[in-house]
Amino acid sequence: CMQCHGEQGISVNPMIPNLAGQNKLYLVKQLKEFQAGPLSQGRPSGPAERHSRIMKGQVKNLENNDLWNLASFFSELPACPVNGNKVNGNKPEREIAERKPPKSARQCVECHGPQWRGTATVVPQLGGQKRQYLLRQLYAFRLSPNHPNQNKSPGQAKETRYHFLMSGIAKSLKKAELYELAEYYAEQGCS
Repeated sequence: CMQCHGEQGISVNPMIPNLAGQNKLYLVKQLKEFQAGPLSQGRPSGPAERHSRIMKGQVKNLENNDLWNLASFFSELPACPVNGNKVNGNKPEREIAERKPPKSARQCVECHGPQWRGTATVVPQLGGQKRQYLLRQLYAFRLSPNHPNQNKSPGQAKETRYHFLMSGIAKSLKKAELYELAEYYAEQGCS
């Protein structure tokens, strides 16, 4: 895990998520979805599915106890890197703190909360996550499950994702709104 996600759960790769401080049940749920494999005949078999060829290979032989231990380890790490996780190092802290959420974020608050930490243990924290990773996930939700093997956006060819709420929300957003949301969440604190 640490080779990609970092020794302290903070990845240096902008396309790989930070796991440090993430909700434990959310992490277990994601690991189980990776183990389950791709969407069945291009359609989800339940309320949520996720597929990544790389992650499936990493977790396929892990026992349930291993999944819980990994999730516990990463969820207990401090969520913020020492140097912070700012999209643009030139932006003053005050400007970031005073920035209002984009209009498209209004529907996000219900599940992800006003501080973007998740309102339930199976909902991911968004604050401080990597912009490129967030954008990639929004596109995965937007494109799945209708075109699971035909994703055209960068980095999507081997990853599909479906969630009964998020897929519909992402499909309703314009491309500019997806970018705006990803940047906004990445700029927020990652406590």
